[in-house]
Amino acid sequence: MKQKYYIIGTLLCLALTLLGLHTPSLVTHILGGVGFLTLGYLATHSLRPYFQAQYATLLSTLTLVSTTMLVGVALYMLYGIDLYTISVIPIAYTLLALRNKSFSFPTIHPSRIWLHTIPLLLLEAVLFVIPFSFQTSGTLLSVWDVLPLWYVGIFLFTTFVVLYYTSKHKRTTAPLVSLHIFNSFSLLCSLYTLGYGFDPFLHRAAQEHIMQFGFIAPKTPFYIGEYVTAISLSHLLHIPLHLVDVWLTPILSALLLTTGGTYFFSAYKHTDNRPLLYTLLLLLFPLSYFTMTTPYNVSVLLMIFGVLITHTLLKTRYGVKVLVLFTLMTATVHPLAGVCLFVFVLLSFLHHKKVNTILFIFTATLSSFAVPVLFLLYSVLSSEVVITLHPLTETLRQYISLMRPAGLSLNDSLPSILKAVYTYKYLMPLFFAALLFVAYKKLRGEITPFVVSSLVIALNVCGVLLFVSFPNLGDKEQLQYAERLRHLVFLPLLPLAIYGLSHIQTKYFSGTYTRHAFIVLCSLLLVLSLYFTYPQNNAQVKAKGYNVTTSDLLAVQFIAQQGAGTRYVVLSNIMTAAAAVDQFGFNQYYPYNGSLIYHYSIPTGGYLADAYNALLYKEQERKYIEEVMNTLDIDHVYVLISDYWHNKNEVIPGLRLIADDEYVIDDGAVIIFRFDRYTSENTMLVN
Repeated sequence: MKQKYYIIGTLLCLALTLLGLHTPSLVTHILGGVGFLTLGYLATHSLRPYFQAQYATLLSTLTLVSTTMLVGVALYMLYGIDLYTISVIPIAYTLLALRNKSFSFPTIHPSRIWLHTIPLLLLEAVLFVIPFSFQTSGTLLSVWDVLPLWYVGIFLFTTFVVLYYTSKHKRTTAPLVSLHIFNSFSLLCSLYTLGYGFDPFLHRAAQEHIMQFGFIAPKTPFYIGEYVTAISLSHLLHIPLHLVDVWLTPILSALLLTTGGTYFFSAYKHTDNRPLLYTLLLLLFPLSYFTMTTPYNVSVLLMIFGVLITHTLLKTRYGVKVLVLFTLMTATVHPLAGVCLFVFVLLSFLHHKKVNTILFIFTATLSSFAVPVLFLLYSVLSSEVVITLHPLTETLRQYISLMRPAGLSLNDSLPSILKAVYTYKYLMPLFFAALLFVAYKKLRGEITPFVVSSLVIALNVCGVLLFVSFPNLGDKEQLQYAERLRHLVFLPLLPLAIYGLSHIQTKYFSGTYTRHAFIVLCSLLLVLSLYFTYPQNNAQVKAKGYNVTTSDLLAVQFIAQQGAGTRYVVLSNIMTAAAAVDQFGFNQYYPYNGSLIYHYSIPTGGYLADAYNALLYKEQERKYIEEVMNTLDIDHVYVLISDYWHNKNEVIPGLRLIADDEYVIDDGAVIIFRFDRYTSENTMLVN
């Protein structure tokens, strides 16, 4: 391609991108999205000459994406996010692209394998479409309550065929693996019309606020990496923010796990011949975090991707610098995963350089206090964290309870098939440990940074339990950061476990028939893992999470109209609070204990959540209501009870005796009780 045409084409892409950003036309939006994607590709291509040819695509892409996110975070902290700051991205990509002196479009060499995979691609498309026919805006505890058994059968068959093809072809089936991973994590996105979980609504409301006003006060570096990414993609690709946010994690999971797994398993003997097969087997152990988008979930995905590529990048020129950029980017999404990934990269680097053992141990020891020190630094800036010394005995009890695997305890009334399923689930930690032992026998010293990093994270869990408290969180939420760290403990070990499985396959399942038996067995186990990836609702396990429903939306809209112009708070379950955040954003706060709490009872507003729990599980006494009114100086308290609440028949009669008014929403799906504050003259403050 002649250079002048390349320059003209690049500038045209920039013009279309900027035009799409700053005009409301559908045509310019479409052309602008295409123009931006083209600029991203050209900018990545311009960075390739700086890196080793074999890994140039990975290194240049990571460099571009990490730098873009870090610059976006810096612009947010210094100014904010709007169309003008987002315009910096395509302009910077254009300047990079124009540095390219020789560009040619890649040539695609058709292969016969693509003809064979077309039916499988169609089958994956069917797996994606089916759940949409079971969508609901009502209460749904588990996806398995609505998905039919024949869907599981189709998933099993597709899994078998994908594994079979990946066992025969080294790289050409990567799109199949990506699509299958995507379908494994997309069920919550396709089944729940209004969304699932509480945290996604909270973070989405924050993004909507930033999109409207440019920032959210107070400005903090936490979560901003994910916020900036979602908002920028929404503007640049002209896709509604809600869709970007909901589908971001499943799509990234498909791309990053496929890419990272391919590089990791290509770097070792016994797995380099079938890297995509073993990449898909990473899903043998449930990765539930990748089913919905929150900053923490995205950071967990980035961490496992970092673990998968670190071994490869440390052997390349500039690999360490790129890993540092990527780790910083991960920290802007969520600091917990960012710190843990930094520990893994640091220990892997020291191990790669074969430093003195004493220095390695000293570094690992210091890293064991990394997260508590992070909280200590944050406590200087914010009252949300308090550093104190908890009783050692209580800390050890909590630590043991948190870290030990669940005991094997099956319900006697459980059907035989479910008994077998949950027996396997309870034995899964032993299966994982056995695979790690096999990996140790084969890799020996190479597993040191993986194992030591896992131990360091486990020690950080203990440090958080021992030293860190959160005054504004309810009792049930105090352990949330320790629980999140606990889930990060096994991430550095996951690829090792699959490496161990590869040796078992090579030794015992290398024949024609035994290889097929191995694929059948793995297909069955992947379906079981899919079952465990999502909440279950059966005689053994009762799903505890609920989703936002149409009734929740009607309830929060009714209260907003009824309570307009007054000071009020709402005591409800967190799904109704999520609906309020979704509908009205962060519109109303009240001062409490030196900080501000949201007017709906949510986990981060522990005071209201504790009051709601007292009404539900202690006694229905007006004293709890009056305490809230007096403490927050408000006029009304609304208490909501959903029809699915397990003890509603005990709570509702008690609330009726003490409430000032009662409202029935959506034929009893939600019952609202209103409590009014009385003046000293015993007259009621009414709306």
